[in-house]
Amino acid sequence: MSSGWSATAGGHALRAGLQDPRGTADGNGPECNALPANGVDLPRARAQAGFMTNPTSAQRILFVCLGNICRSPTADGVFRAMARQRGVQVQVDSAGTGAWHVGNPPDRRMQASARAAGYDLSDLRARQFQPADFDRFDLLLAMDAQNLRDMERQRPVGNETPARLFLDYGTGAMSDVPDPYYEDNFDDVLALIEETSERLLTALERGQHLDPS
Repeated sequence: MSSGWSATAGGHALRAGLQDPRGTADGNGPECNALPANGVDLPRARAQAGFMTNPTSAQRILFVCLGNICRSPTADGVFRAMARQRGVQVQVDSAGTGAWHVGNPPDRRMQASARAAGYDLSDLRARQFQPADFDRFDLLLAMDAQNLRDMERQRPVGNETPARLFLDYGTGAMSDVPDPYYEDNFDDVLALIEETSERLLTALERGQHLDPS
């Protein structure tokens, strides 16, 4: 998809020498903490209006998790492929709120699951979420409630870019995308991301405001 960002090492400012205290830094350490959303007072941004102010232009979407080696790069790769196949103009990228895996490719197990389903994640490299991302994108989608809170803490004063949970656009059965590192459920997580990406793309195609409420 020529109009989108390709999250390659050359496309991001990479940090060197970072290590994940919870695991290795070779793309196979723990990607995130599995934190329940029950009882969470989610940020005001989830209730904001959708970002589709000009459905004819390429919309810019950022997927965010903690380490940017499992869930968010998978959403990046899956959404890119689906949008390309369906002719939807969109620019996508992914990032992590943590810096442990900056510069690393997605977890090899996540890549294997994606590859078996026809998605190539090999060009992606982890980068850290930055406050400037609120200005670079039209919609920020977090994989779980904790990362959404961490993103909101970095929101620049006066910025109103919508930031929500990715699964706000799902079926409503879950609120957080599970962490496949701990549960070894990479295929299940991939299927969940595919399902939600389809629903998000359908809204884009219809030129709808992407307000899930």
